[in-house]
Amino acid sequence: MKQFIKIFLVLLAINGYAQSAPKPDLGAGISSYQKFLIYPHIEKGMSALEVGDNSRAIQEFLWARKRAPKSPATALYLANAYIKDGDYSKAEKVLEQQLIFTPKNPQILKRLSNTLVLKGDYLAASQSLEGELQVNENNIIAREKLKVVNQELAGEELTRLKNLQEDDPAQFLEDLKGKKVRFENAFDERNWIDLLLTDFAKQPELLLSYQPEFYSNQIYQAEKVLQKLLVAGRKAEADAYIAGLPDGIKLSPVFLDHLSYQLLNENGEHQAIELLLGAYPFFRASNSQREELINRLTILLKTHKDVISAPYVAKLSIPLETPELRSLQVKLLSALNDCLAIRQILGDYSAFYTPDDWTSLGYCYGDQSPGLGLFAFERAEELAPSSDRERAVAYEAFRAKNYLRALTAWNSISMAQMTPADMLSAATTAQTLGDDKELNKWLQVYQKKNGEKNDRYWWLMAQTQLKSNPQVAIEYLLKAAALQPSVTYYSQIASLLMVEGKIAEAIDYFHKALALNPFDSATQAALGYAYYQQGNYQRAQNYLQASLKSRPDDEELIKQLAYTDQKLGKNAGAIQYAEAAIDSLNRYAAKEITPEMRSTEFGMRRMHEDLQRRWSFTADAMSGNQVTAAPSIGQPGVNYRSYSQAEAAYRLGDPAIDNGKSLSAYTRIFAGGGVNNSAVPLYAPMIAGGLRWKPFSDYVLNLAVEEQTPLDRGQYTQTSMMLRASASLFNSGIYSDDWHPNGPGWVAQNLYLDAAHYLSTSVTSLVSDYRISYHHKIEEGQTIEPYVHAQWSSLNQANGVDERLGFGARWNIWQGQSKYNAYPSKMMVGLEYQYAFKTYLNDKSAVFLSLGGRW
Repeated sequence: MKQFIKIFLVLLAINGYAQSAPKPDLGAGISSYQKFLIYPHIEKGMSALEVGDNSRAIQEFLWARKRAPKSPATALYLANAYIKDGDYSKAEKVLEQQLIFTPKNPQILKRLSNTLVLKGDYLAASQSLEGELQVNENNIIAREKLKVVNQELAGEELTRLKNLQEDDPAQFLEDLKGKKVRFENAFDERNWIDLLLTDFAKQPELLLSYQPEFYSNQIYQAEKVLQKLLVAGRKAEADAYIAGLPDGIKLSPVFLDHLSYQLLNENGEHQAIELLLGAYPFFRASNSQREELINRLTILLKTHKDVISAPYVAKLSIPLETPELRSLQVKLLSALNDCLAIRQILGDYSAFYTPDDWTSLGYCYGDQSPGLGLFAFERAEELAPSSDRERAVAYEAFRAKNYLRALTAWNSISMAQMTPADMLSAATTAQTLGDDKELNKWLQVYQKKNGEKNDRYWWLMAQTQLKSNPQVAIEYLLKAAALQPSVTYYSQIASLLMVEGKIAEAIDYFHKALALNPFDSATQAALGYAYYQQGNYQRAQNYLQASLKSRPDDEELIKQLAYTDQKLGKNAGAIQYAEAAIDSLNRYAAKEITPEMRSTEFGMRRMHEDLQRRWSFTADAMSGNQVTAAPSIGQPGVNYRSYSQAEAAYRLGDPAIDNGKSLSAYTRIFAGGGVNNSAVPLYAPMIAGGLRWKPFSDYVLNLAVEEQTPLDRGQYTQTSMMLRASASLFNSGIYSDDWHPNGPGWVAQNLYLDAAHYLSTSVTSLVSDYRISYHHKIEEGQTIEPYVHAQWSSLNQANGVDERLGFGARWNIWQGQSKYNAYPSKMMVGLEYQYAFKTYLNDKSAVFLSLGGRW
């Protein structure tokens, strides 16, 4: 019995050492309106007790007590505050007054007995306990034991315990080891926890071994243990303790809120982050609690984002349920600079997102998807217009290459809100858009704002002079380069010098640009083009090939390398590049092919066909009603009514054609109308053989020497050596007679010059013939060609001049084109009328039919 009284009254006494009350619980017997009035004051009172401000707590609880004078809860809160302040008499008075209204309230009776014990009136405490037990009908055993208590012995024991507690707290706590205790309410249990906390530093097992029954105290105990560990600097133990806590506590919003706040105050930021990340996304919390916890985690991660691990990052990237929560989530992810997650969170483009959300999304699209970034910035600006948001639109529109939208945005911002840097960016936008008027306007505004005349300013000034005054543009660019050497500035200087024909100077500046960035493929390509134009084809090839390594799909580079290798006589390389150029063009759909691309493709095919050719076969024939002078026949100086010829030629050397130059061996057989001027060209046949040399790359000039031998050995035939020079001018590019892939037809022209000298007879023949025609396409590979030509010919004999005009039409047929080779063969049928203004022949006019072909 004595042991029972000892334990029982000790438990009552230690209840007076509570440090704080649980969350406000006003219980029954109080109206909603009263709760509305007093609840904030109860909370303030409890907060004051937490920080030891007992006077403030008493004031708050007194205010609440006056508004709810019959409420047991307000009596308990006020009495507890008096007890904490050591004023047991006032606590006793409050509780006794409450018993008038609720005489059998067990909490009031028990608190009164606790107060009397603390006051030292143990007999009154026992009587109060008896009253308490009388209202507890279920506690029969306890009530019976109390009836036989020896009040004197109880008083002596309580006096001993009270003295022991005051004089030797350690021994007092030692006496409590192993005690199995239970409490009827959370308030009393919390006081017990507070008592165990008093010797936590020396005997932590006292508290750690105790398992609170009430959920609020489970949280309270965890908070206090962690607080003690962190204050003592035992962070490793704190981490282990957190890890061992059950989910019921770790996921509690109240626990998370209280403890994370305490951890912040105790330099436990990393532990707070780990605790909050483990409970994220706080499903057990209300919306307001979730917002508070997410905001706290955001603040922590802004300065400690290095502690977050990959699994937590993935967890934070899962979109929350509502746009409001996702907005908070974006702030959290912004602290981690996790744009991938932000794009995922806001990827549904909800109409409920805030302007700040859209702004965050815009920055997160950035360079990766500037089009979507522009959409996000524009959405933010629509929801909440401001100069900052319009500025973001301007920059992102420029990044998205929507220069007109960017310029519109710049013009929407008040000049007063623009910085010189903004104005320079607006000028850059106008320059990129090609709007010279806007460019000049923004540069003038920049000058009025006294903007710094930096390298960018001088570069933009140069852009205003490119067309009108290139020399001034170069001066401005030199100023820009002097302030900040740049690949862009040097390259543009070089380009302007190229236009002026100063290729050597341009090459020097291209080299300066390349020195700043030796691997810049654009500068390497520019140097390649410059050296090509200079005629230094080997250096051109070196730089073009270096550029191609970085840009293997650049069609212009591939095409230029084909031309360069052709110039160098590296036909195998030229053929390979020509094929690559053709393949690159074949990747386009038919509707994507431009006329320029078709011309390029045909040019590559013609180059490919010409570089592979060694053998050439030609045949031509004519037949007319009178003898006439023909401009391009196998036996210059001879006039025919009919004529036929067949020739085979073989290109000699390796390569067979070197940059357009070639040496060919050929043989031909030709015949005419004979002495009777027959209309059938089968008479007086001759065979000839010789060498034909084309010494120039860019001009069609052929020098030939050949031996002509008659085949029928008639009296009018003889063997003769002939020297011949012939040229074809103005018959290249758009005016050539080769097939043109674009348009319904084309104009062609040719100036043919021929000079031949026969060694055996000393006869010299000179011919000049200018022809202009129009090729009208009738289908792919076929044209009808009406033409007119003027011809002058002369022999070194008396009256040996012939001047005539001819006009006619031909039917041209090209055949045999393949993927890589242009048409290798062409056939022609024509009809022509000629009239001689001056001639040594008998007839002035003639009509003749012509045939020809090349394979």
